[in-house]
Amino acid sequence: MFLTPDTTITSDLLNGVLAARGIEFHAGDTGIVQGRWASWVLTGLPTAAISTLRRASEDLEIALGVDAVVLTVERGRVTLSIARRDWQAAPLVLPAPGTLLFGHGITGDAVTGTLEDLPHLLVCGASGSGKSVALHCILRSLAALPASDMNLILIDTKFLEFAPYNGLKHIYTHGHEVITDHMAAARFFTEAVGVMERRYREGPKKYKPIVIVVDEFADLISGPMGTYIQEKTLQLAQKARAAHMHLILATQRPSVKVLPGDLKANIPSRLTLKTATAVDSRVSMDANGAEKLLGKGDGFYLHNGKLTRLQVPFATAADVIKVAQ
Repeated sequence: MFLTPDTTITSDLLNGVLAARGIEFHAGDTGIVQGRWASWVLTGLPTAAISTLRRASEDLEIALGVDAVVLTVERGRVTLSIARRDWQAAPLVLPAPGTLLFGHGITGDAVTGTLEDLPHLLVCGASGSGKSVALHCILRSLAALPASDMNLILIDTKFLEFAPYNGLKHIYTHGHEVITDHMAAARFFTEAVGVMERRYREGPKKYKPIVIVVDEFADLISGPMGTYIQEKTLQLAQKARAAHMHLILATQRPSVKVLPGDLKANIPSRLTLKTATAVDSRVSMDANGAEKLLGKGDGFYLHNGKLTRLQVPFATAADVIKVAQ
């Protein structure tokens, strides 16, 4: 059962917890509620009090009875946010066509981007992290565009997440089918590189974007033609942006073997959900922390060197198909 944060009760408790640590602050009756997060803006705190809160985050989790406490300081504004696993995640609200929704920040701001901004995206997360939901959320944003404005290549060699998308008019294959065979995937990567090279030869113009989405990338490159596919993936990551072609690679196992440094260096945008280990966290987003996330869509978005904590809204394949129709 999922609950909604009761900020009236939590405000009273927060006041007492802060006072016990010598921090003079009076939280209002209503915090900012965004899904499983409740947040309060703390004004007038001295630097020493902020440092005290940072050091006491685990103590605050116990005292407040929550699973996560996050303190953010941005442009002089201090925000204390708390979350529990059993609080309801945020609903899915579709952004404007052409805008990709990755989730909502802990204070409610939408975390969005465009294909041109990315230009490629890595999505990592262990089982139960919300990785599949994140992919559906991104695909829902893409499907809001007319099929005449964008093509998808969907690759799912594990036959799990993308099967409902067979027949989706945006899919750039014969019969609008999801690719589930390793050899077929290798052929399409070859074709994609060929399209990229042809667009380069023809010179700059307004091409229809092609978005290649792979789930699960580790499985794809561990099968037949895996080394060849990894080489073609690197070629696309290095050069495809100028040809209006984009990669979205998802994996449960973000190891160095799956994501070598030269490939990662060309995929600057990362959406990282809860990982199995701190090592996986570092491979995915170049920092520890993802191993401590709450799961079920709690994640970090790394873009232009900035790491933003967010909650991925719930989305299903049925939501994507409904939007596309």
